[in-house]
Parts: sequence; C-alpha cells; structure tokens
Amino acid sequence: LRDAPRSLVREVLFHIDEDVEVTDRYDDVELRLIHNLIFDLDEDIRCCPNAFFKLKRDWLAGRRESVVDSEALTPEQICDHLEDPEEVNYEELLRLAVSRYMNLGKRFQAARMLAREASKESKVKETRRNDMQLNYLISIYKEDE
Repeated sequence: LRDAPRSLVREVLFHIDEDVEVTDRYDDVELRLIHNLIFDLDEDIRCCPNAFFKLKRDWLAGRRESVVDSEALTPEQICDHLEDPEEVNYEELLRLAVSRYMNLGKRFQAARMLAREASKESKVKETRRNDMQLNYLISIYKEDE
C-alpha cells in the first residue's frame, strides 16, 4: 500500500474502518490495525470516520487523561471543537463530555456546555431536564451571555 495511489489507500482504510465498532469497547483489534496503518502510511485519520470518532471520544472523555479530566480546555473551548458544522457526532460527544463532568461533580462546567445555543435543542439537555440544580445553573449562564 505504500506505493499505491492515495485514492486506493484511502479506500482500503475506509473499508477497514467500517469494521471498527464505535461502542464503548476499548480493545478493538480493527481499531489498532487501522491506527497502525494510518501511522505507517502517513495518512489523515479523518478519512476513517469511525476511528476518528473514537479518537475524539478518547481525547474528550477517555479512560486515560482526557481534556475534561485534566481541565486542559474550558467548556467553551471544548464546545468550539464539538460545534464544527462537519461534526456528525456532536450530540454523542456532548453527551460524553457532560456525563464526565457530572460524574466528576463539576456541574458548573456541564451547565456551561448546556447553556450554549448549539445544545439548546439537544437530546443531552432534554435527558437532564429533571436536574433542577443543573437547570438553574444553565439559566444563570444563559443570562450571562
């Protein structure tokens, strides 16, 4: 594949990527294979949507050091990354980030994410509608903007 045309390489990677499961399972043979191939072939991971989603998911709220855990980015900066118009998994990634913040007891950060215009009609906000404390914080942050 190293000497193959780029279009053929990307097509092969795309077909391997179709076998990658986007579930919460971390030890996926196909995922390791595709990561190694992408690295060895010096390709862009964005040509493999499932592997790219799992990479983003781990970056955001993975089991190792993630941007949510380490507070490397503010909730606003995380949302700026997630609200990309080309991001097809926005709701899932938002759910992961909000859930991680809630599990860490960081309601203020979760509220900041849910107070943004893009998450206004999201299923994530709808599933948290009975959390009165969180909704109160969201209303405060909305007034701030």
